[in-house]
Amino acid sequence: MRWSGWKKSSRNWAIAGVTAGVLAVTVTTWDGLAATNQVRPANADQITLAVTPPVAPPGAPQITSVTPASRALVVTWVPPTNVGGGPVTNYQAVAEPGGASCVAAAPTTTCRISGLNNGQRFTVTVRAANAGGYGPPSAPSAPVQPRP
Repeated sequence: MRWSGWKKSSRNWAIAGVTAGVLAVTVTTWDGLAATNQVRPANADQITLAVTPPVAPPGAPQITSVTPASRALVVTWVPPTNVGGGPVTNYQAVAEPGGASCVAAAPTTTCRISGLNNGQRFTVTVRAANAGGYGPPSAPSAPVQPRP
């Protein structure tokens, strides 16, 4: 059984289905957020729906420095200004070519990418993550060479 199209207070209400005495009610708001609650006969006269907005990934951090070390680069950045609706949980810095990386738990804003070849030039990007996943990478750093 499915009914839809009933409008009330700028929300679309739909009866999603009835299974073994459980009524599933879905609400979709005007901006596309949705929530489904199951209503059992004991509380069928009091329906409360909680709409939780989705968490978008954060924006790009900004690299402030890439410092050469022996077979490594130490990367420092500024957190993104747009956190995407949820707190930043971690960061990943990636050196190219090769894809060597390091991960730092927020609120830390520095990490060391190890295992690189001294004298080879690398660019670095950093991206932030939250419950919505990883956001876009920062602009690449200028090329930097690890050194002994």
